[in-house]
Amino acid sequence: MVSWLRGVLVVVLGTVLAAGSLLATEGGHASAARTGGPVAETAGVKAVAPATLVHVVRHEGQVLRLRLQLVRTRTPGFRVLVQGDSGSFATAAAPAQRSYLGTVDGRSGLVAGGILRSDGKFEGLVVFDRGGTWHVVDGAVVGTRGMTQPTTFRWPDAADASRNVTLLPGRITPVTRRWDIGYDLAHRWFTGPTIGGSVDRALDAVEFSTIALRLVYETNARLRPATGRVVIRSSATAEPYGAYDDVLADARDDWAAAQADAGVDAIVVWQGSPGGGGVAWVGTITGPSAISSNGGTGTPWVVTRHELGHNWGARDNHTNGPEGATIESGNQFHRFDGTELRAILDQRDRVRGQLPWVRESLVPLPPYAALDLVRHQTSGTPFSFRPTRNDHDANTDAVRLRRVDARSHLGGRVSQAGSVVTYTPPAVASPTTDFVRYVAVDETGRTATGVALFQVAPAPTPGPVGSWPVEAPLPGRDYAVRNTQSGLWAGVGDGSAPVQRTRSGQLAALALRRAGGAYTVRQAGAGCLTAVTRGRTEFRRCGTGLAQRFRVVEHPVVGSAVVNMARGTCLMPAGASMAAGARLVHVPCRLLLAQSWDVTPPPAVAWPYVVPPTGQVALRQVTSGLLAGVPDGATGSTGLSTRAEGGTATQVTFVKRAVLAHQVVSALTGRCFDAYDATAGGEVGTWGCGTQDNQRWQVRANPAGGFSFRLDRGGLCLGVADVAAGTGLTMQPCTLDASVRWRIER
Repeated sequence: MVSWLRGVLVVVLGTVLAAGSLLATEGGHASAARTGGPVAETAGVKAVAPATLVHVVRHEGQVLRLRLQLVRTRTPGFRVLVQGDSGSFATAAAPAQRSYLGTVDGRSGLVAGGILRSDGKFEGLVVFDRGGTWHVVDGAVVGTRGMTQPTTFRWPDAADASRNVTLLPGRITPVTRRWDIGYDLAHRWFTGPTIGGSVDRALDAVEFSTIALRLVYETNARLRPATGRVVIRSSATAEPYGAYDDVLADARDDWAAAQADAGVDAIVVWQGSPGGGGVAWVGTITGPSAISSNGGTGTPWVVTRHELGHNWGARDNHTNGPEGATIESGNQFHRFDGTELRAILDQRDRVRGQLPWVRESLVPLPPYAALDLVRHQTSGTPFSFRPTRNDHDANTDAVRLRRVDARSHLGGRVSQAGSVVTYTPPAVASPTTDFVRYVAVDETGRTATGVALFQVAPAPTPGPVGSWPVEAPLPGRDYAVRNTQSGLWAGVGDGSAPVQRTRSGQLAALALRRAGGAYTVRQAGAGCLTAVTRGRTEFRRCGTGLAQRFRVVEHPVVGSAVVNMARGTCLMPAGASMAAGARLVHVPCRLLLAQSWDVTPPPAVAWPYVVPPTGQVALRQVTSGLLAGVPDGATGSTGLSTRAEGGTATQVTFVKRAVLAHQVVSALTGRCFDAYDATAGGEVGTWGCGTQDNQRWQVRANPAGGFSFRLDRGGLCLGVADVAAGTGLTMQPCTLDASVRWRIER
């Protein structure tokens, strides 16, 4: 069930809905309160909990010492409301803060949290590396979950291919954001056998749930949950749920009417169905439908973590469990896999302006080791990568590689040099998936185990480099040439040396110009790329020699190879280096992905903006040499086509209508160039001039020469599909092709 309504967030056990939001803070951290004033705790509140706590747990021969710190898990406007038979709400006193977060002595990959319950007992959760859990009451373990890790892993394979992606580097920012939960404790749950109508026991369950959520959402995603409001339904006749047959909608409507000042981002309904399970609306966090319905008669923290994941945008069996039974893919491990986390962070980016920020946790937390997906591996060909590039730490610590297995699952050789891992795929008879485990460590010594998956295929037999299929990139400037293995760009370094660079700016902007059956590769101010002796390359003054001629061919595995005409050698960073500043060399061509490049022209949004001339001008199509114009004698709206010169019928003026956009006005009719359909192939004609974005054109200098007219609506360019006179003007993709290139003439 999916809804994109916005406003109040509700979670019902078994069903999830979303609503408003608030931030939770640690002591001394900045916070942002929302509407609805905070309620002071009353004289009935129990004594203040100690600031630190050391707790010993014994289970199956293991002894764990938990070292815990008191943390805040409530919003500034936290309230507890009890609904009576009349339907009105009375404010209930809540105990002082009694939630804890901390470490486990001698176990760098573990984290723990819990609460001091109203009966004086400690109830907590110990989370192991990769998400196994012990549920603890005092010194005993009362339940375990996910303690057996999978022996193999699978490539993500959701039917919706857009989900089959993992976390990218840089997606976790230095900012922790707080999101606030409203708990709705339905009468069936509240009066069930576990809670027995006790407000104290109900609040114990709520506070344990929030700290359990924090152990995964903050560690994995830097999203800190906080309890904003607790609504306890003590009366069966007054609660809105009746037969419990439409909990999500009932919760949404009731909170919008009776709890509009709560300001929460999600509403969690614990509805007490004995069978457990839950349901939630997907991708609704911070909205009125951010609601989940959660079943179970005890503390349904396991169901709740899963259903809230739906509010955050992850789906059931999101990509069929590439890392095993993670929260949305079997719900055994207290961990999101890399694809689930990618969806959650995509949703965070949509609503980040509604989520207050807080400083990072003062309690040292272990890092999150994100899934790595490494494609295009071939048997026997080494490949280097940095598995910790997309890892992160909730305390903003730097994360580095501690160690990696010496062999992959299928027996491939694996080595480590600092942060770089080199993997040599084993011999395989058909395409398959291999994997290797590694350990990441943060600045405090906390660790996490990560997994890198590899798509491995049998090695191709491409023949000599002269037989590799030729590619024909269109000549142009400002090409970005990116190495497939390192992810860095070819460019110029100190002393005009060809190197690979971290950014695709002007020092990595290359011009490709045709030279016979090949290309010169030029860098403005440095000269032409030149293959010299002993495998070295230099930028030198451009000439006519074959040492400055390069073919662009299909690399046998993926991407393109850049082959020197004089020597038949391939361009790559020296030693297959992953480092910025590594010199580019030319060596015998192999299957190495260090010899594979993505040769990409700049996107249209990066083409230089041009201020068009004033007065009447003509637009001449580069392909045909014909002019854009309206029919002779036209008086109203009409089509546009290429034609011979025709006086004012082929004359236009540019009228500025936005910072980077102009209208193109026919000199004959006074009407504007108008994209009747802004999609590819859509017709362009003239129409009465207005303010609409399908009449706003950006004049851009095309890197291949001439100008292109990029439409504000949709981002396509004015072009033609044929060179014949009378061809109608249409919308075309913005490329270096001559069909979208024009000259502006007086």
